[in-house]
Amino acid sequence: MFNFILLFIMLMHLSSSMEKNISLNGKWKIWFDREARWNKEKVYLTPVDLKSVENYLPTIGWDNMFSRGIQIDVPSTWEEIEPEYDGVAWYWKKIKIPEEWKDKIIRIKFWAVRYRAEVYLNKKLVGYNIEGSTPFIVDITDFVRYGAENVLAVRVTDPGGGNSWMDFNPIKFGDVQLPDSHNFGGIWQDVELLVTEKSYIDDIFVQPQEDLKSVKILTTIINRNKTKRGKLEFIISEKEKKTVIKKTTLEIAVPENKEINIEKTISIDNPELWSPEHPFLYNLEVILSCNNKILDKSNVNFGVRFFTERDGNFYLNNRRVFIKSAISWGHYPKTIAYPTEELAFKEVKSAKSLGLNTLSAHRCCATPALLRAADELGLMIYQEPGGAPRNRPLKPLNQAEEFERELFLIKLENLAKRDRNHPSLIWWNCANEAGKDDTSNPENLKPYIDRMMKLLHKTDPSRLKTYTSAWLPTCMFRPYEKKYSLLMDMHTVINWPSLWRDHLYIQHINFSPPEEKMVFYNGESCCFTALSDLPSVMEEYGSVLPGSDSAELKKWLDLLKKNFKRFGLYKDFGSISSFCKETGIVQGFGFGRLGEAMRLNPNIDGFAFNGWHCHHILGTSGMVDIFRNPKFPPEYTAQMIAPLHLAAITLPSVNYMNDEINIELILVNEGII
Repeated sequence: MFNFILLFIMLMHLSSSMEKNISLNGKWKIWFDREARWNKEKVYLTPVDLKSVENYLPTIGWDNMFSRGIQIDVPSTWEEIEPEYDGVAWYWKKIKIPEEWKDKIIRIKFWAVRYRAEVYLNKKLVGYNIEGSTPFIVDITDFVRYGAENVLAVRVTDPGGGNSWMDFNPIKFGDVQLPDSHNFGGIWQDVELLVTEKSYIDDIFVQPQEDLKSVKILTTIINRNKTKRGKLEFIISEKEKKTVIKKTTLEIAVPENKEINIEKTISIDNPELWSPEHPFLYNLEVILSCNNKILDKSNVNFGVRFFTERDGNFYLNNRRVFIKSAISWGHYPKTIAYPTEELAFKEVKSAKSLGLNTLSAHRCCATPALLRAADELGLMIYQEPGGAPRNRPLKPLNQAEEFERELFLIKLENLAKRDRNHPSLIWWNCANEAGKDDTSNPENLKPYIDRMMKLLHKTDPSRLKTYTSAWLPTCMFRPYEKKYSLLMDMHTVINWPSLWRDHLYIQHINFSPPEEKMVFYNGESCCFTALSDLPSVMEEYGSVLPGSDSAELKKWLDLLKKNFKRFGLYKDFGSISSFCKETGIVQGFGFGRLGEAMRLNPNIDGFAFNGWHCHHILGTSGMVDIFRNPKFPPEYTAQMIAPLHLAAITLPSVNYMNDEINIELILVNEGII
């Protein structure tokens, strides 16, 4: 008898249409297949004909596996119960499909499984995916047992990865190599059962236009039936108040067994614009109907906003904006790779309290939870997916590298489709510090780089995008423009132990772009280190799991306790928490002084502090601890980089007794007065 958690899905009869998104989150079973010879297996790019895919079954057989296993929550990473495990694990769950769904299309949407996912239904391979950070859909219509229990099983393979800030070491997997990413395994994002009619809405993309009065809506419809003539209804409402502000209908025809894309531009009278100060959201509902019968409906939240570069400056909604960001490596406590909804909102609130208006997903993908929080609370997001094949020759050296390059393009396209409706997302960057890929002459790009940029621009033309960062001008696409431009992103990076040194101020106040009317962005600033409040951090962790990040931080705390006792430091600092907080105050002063210097330079149009959060491998340069608690009073940076700020600058900052001190007063005014 299967020891499963049963999922009973009740068919919901609605007068207009069927409820189609049914969560499969919750309790699953997991079994670690430690005998699987996964590194000798063949790996396939997707999409792939499943008939050509070799089936790898449980090494102890299906029935023996089903009698074993332990309970695990989905979504989660298996590091939450089994740290430092690379290899294969099987997930499974029972689902019951009603008899009444025989005429429907039934699919399963996995929002992300890392790294490889082989999906089985009733012991038959029905789906395959080899990209670990973006959604994929498996059609199970032809494999379902209607009116009976079905066993959904997913064979997940984690071939390894990195645990630090680096993203440029390809992961070896059999005969191929994969783009680098954080090392974890599991079904780590949501899972949904999608139930629709044979004609359904597959995707909606809302593109705010530069006029800030209209949106272009691209709707993808798939018809797996005979030719359909019907209507698409578009309803725009205010997200919070639910007030309908616009409604329009379009007559359409969908050919038999075809996918079509329908474009519709809708004007909005006096729209509320989205910005960090006013994160106003709309909701679009699209309804597909035929002969007065609703076949499908889908909705998406969006904001009316336009971010671009113009004449060497950044603009948001036709007003100049200065980017104030910090680079986030995307590590989170316990889960490794993703925040809970609560932690995502806390992260955005902490960033805003520190005076930031942006957060940079650095060498990693921003998670859906973070983007939702940023949309609602008002924080701009810079996204650099991580793992880009950078600094490579014109052509791949071998088939393994060719596989890696193609897989990264799949990742980039899927990520753009996943995130392109979030108003918080303002900027795509493909690769970090690709210094050997000189893109300062866009007319002479490496073919792979040109392909990468144009694929991203085609998938999401509504956003600014650059190829790389640091030290040289990089090619750039402005929203909707077809011609490359240039942008300068300088990285200073180095750790500064001596905060009083005048060079810290002088270096940043004298930055300038190599050409007039070119944006200069300090995308990785100098960094300052300080300990997190380790006793408080360990209290938030609660228990310590051997091999986990909490175990490593406990070693740090134990070492502090040992040396505080050995050197009698309790009499000087009172407690370890007090000592940690004192280091944070010094760090906060450093970031504040650095931010002020960059803000005073009229040639700089934005910066990203290095870095955002602490991590046991990354080190201690984060402004917040791993739980996103600020390590110093937020006003230490917020006041120094405020939109309205009076700066008092003394150079030199260290003087002898009775020396004359020169003070320069500079007013920073970002349109406040």
